[in-house]
Amino acid sequence: MSIKVTLIDLNQFSKYYMDMVKVYTYRTIIEPDEKGYHGFVPLLRGVHTTGNTIEETKKNLQEAIQCHLEGLKKDGLTPPQESDSVEVIQTISLNA
Repeated sequence: MSIKVTLIDLNQFSKYYMDMVKVYTYRTIIEPDEKGYHGFVPLLRGVHTTGNTIEETKKNLQEAIQCHLEGLKKDGLTPPQESDSVEVIQTISLNA
């Protein structure tokens, strides 16, 4: 039996990989609800999921985001990025 070992240049591999893969990062929000947890991605409208635990909800969010991004790619659309949005926290006063 013979074993073939191929050495690769990590710099070339890294460039090749980065040309093939685009990394997206999204802010997600997980809130408790009556059945466990509800998670959503504000920038990706319609991406909502639930889970019994925070960890399960995080996993489900990962799958939902992946599915949504693949759908956008299939439709020829560019996924939005967090740099495209502005986050503002507003305080509202109400009379008691």
